[in-house]
Amino acid sequence: MKKKLTKKELEEMVREKDREIEKLRKERDEYLDLARRITADFDNFRKRMEKREEDMRKFAGENILRDLLPLVDDLERALNHIPAKGEMKEIRQGIELIYQRFQDFLRSHNVVRMESVGKDFNPQVHEAIAVEGNGEREVVVEELEPGYLIHGRLFRPAKVKVRKIKEGMVDEV
Repeated sequence: MKKKLTKKELEEMVREKDREIEKLRKERDEYLDLARRITADFDNFRKRMEKREEDMRKFAGENILRDLLPLVDDLERALNHIPAKGEMKEIRQGIELIYQRFQDFLRSHNVVRMESVGKDFNPQVHEAIAVEGNGEREVVVEELEPGYLIHGRLFRPAKVKVRKIKEGMVDEV
């Protein structure tokens, strides 16, 4: 025969069960929080890996492209020394065609030439080879070697000649 429980014993059992239920709820909430954090960490990891993979694809050929830039520079220098008229006209046209194809190739790989002449000197994208004048404002007056961006990021700084001019003065560039 079963013993009848007193009201006090019954209340104590209910309190004990409530404590167990509360303990289980806390444990459940901890595991749920852990699962959410692990899910968020994994999601962040996945996003980092996707970004890394995208960057690797974008910049995979960077070394080859960088090695091509001196060839483009040499073609440009050759064009600056071959007259557009006369007996060298056909040679110049051939070099212009090759130069243009190189430029198209670079653009197809998101390598873009920066314009520097007439712009304020920026040490983040320009390398000053020569500086003249004694003003406060530094302006690029000559580009000795063009700079390039790849996917909007600096690929090669422009080597430039800089003139320091006094603030407020208009200077012929």
